[in-house]
Amino acid sequence: MSMQAINVNQISNLLKPIFAPILSEVVKNVLKEEREKEKQKEPYHYLPEFVNKHEAKKILNVRSHATIDNLVKEGKVKKYKNGHSVRFKKSELMDFYKTWKKYQR
Repeated sequence: MSMQAINVNQISNLLKPIFAPILSEVVKNVLKEEREKEKQKEPYHYLPEFVNKHEAKKILNVRSHATIDNLVKEGKVKKYKNGHSVRFKKSELMDFYKTWKKYQR
């Protein structure tokens, strides 16, 4: 009995139809799980706990610094001072936005 040498390409061609669908399904599932994890992340998760006025504008979806100033004057948003800089707590802004957006327009 003679044994024929099988090279890597032949092995690959034999195994490809068997493993390709399995690998494809695994990749789809991993990507789906990653997308779900991204959806579950808190909005603005990349921002620090205390944000500046520019970042607060993004969170509250407003265009003007004056709007932020008015919200502070009205006592709706709390500011934190550290020397000359003013900061806002991200979690407080996000909690306020959830209730505030209901009453806009």
